[in-house]
Amino acid sequence: MSGRLTSSSSLSLNSLTADHVASHIGKAEGIVAVLRGIPLLAFPPPPNHHTKAPNPASGLGGGGGAVPGGAVMLPLDVMAAKGVREEDVLREGPEAKALKDVVFEVATRASDHLITARQMVSNVREGRDVGHAFEHEGEEGFEYAYKGGNNGMERENGESGWQRKEVESAFGVYMRAVSVGLWLQRLERVDFDVFKEELRKREWRLPWKAWLAYRKRMF
Repeated sequence: MSGRLTSSSSLSLNSLTADHVASHIGKAEGIVAVLRGIPLLAFPPPPNHHTKAPNPASGLGGGGGAVPGGAVMLPLDVMAAKGVREEDVLREGPEAKALKDVVFEVATRASDHLITARQMVSNVREGRDVGHAFEHEGEEGFEYAYKGGNNGMERENGESGWQRKEVESAFGVYMRAVSVGLWLQRLERVDFDVFKEELRKREWRLPWKAWLAYRKRMF
């Protein structure tokens, strides 16, 4: 899953470190999008002919047999490891055996990406190495004018100072991690049942949490 869902390229930056952090946040965001979409993709609601819009109260949750056109977009390797079949989810919805185990495993991957991004920012701010190599370095769209080291380009305060500057400049992009983290917390509170109605409600804490994160420069 591409980390380019959230990228420092949107800020016209050319920093491997800043893009590396954004890549992990983008991957977490993409995973959460998959989890949030499970009820809608597995049980697509029929069109509401009166409003020309889908009826969100219809179809979600299963229990009435498979819905035509339904699909489960969870990783096949995790589903196989937990013994979950797509047809079981399409028939039984939240009652499908071991579905919560799959959701937990996938959500843990998203959480791990957020933890990695936070640790990287902390390392850069403290003048330490970011921690691990950028897996997309060298791929198309991931070329950088400055990768660290002595390439003849003068950088104020040295490499670590330049990295801190780039990471701070990209912090607005990193703010997307706030909503991702809040949704993962809500998922945990409902015991990883992605069909719970409260997971589709507006997160009233988001404005406050976003303001606090920006003020403290921590996501």
